[in-house]
Amino acid sequence: MAGIFDQVVGHDQLPLIHTQRTLGMYQPGVGALFFIRTPVSLFPRLPSPHIESNILEALTDYGTTLSQVQADEHIIVEYRHSDLRLVYLQVPKSAIDAYASSDLDHDAREAFRKKAVWKWVK
Repeated sequence: MAGIFDQVVGHDQLPLIHTQRTLGMYQPGVGALFFIRTPVSLFPRLPSPHIESNILEALTDYGTTLSQVQADEHIIVEYRHSDLRLVYLQVPKSAIDAYASSDLDHDAREAFRKKAVWKWVK
């Protein structure tokens, strides 16, 4: 999943001085934690206005692959873009599993998005 988040934020699209890949870990009783940092570049850019949506979309598509995470745990993503902003996303694993077992229609997607909790800092 960490590699998928690397693709979502475009770690492979910039001339980089230093690349810090997404770090992922599992904490029993909590769930999966991911720490995404934008790469340091010679040509800094502002974050995509759709990056949060892309991160959530990656969870809808690939969240079920996190089989170690139990239904009562969460997937938590911290996305830090330089000094500009810090975003946290928390999604219950049960919501990902419910979405995957649904008909994957618009209503199921909206129900999933409502269970995703965002917190913006800065």
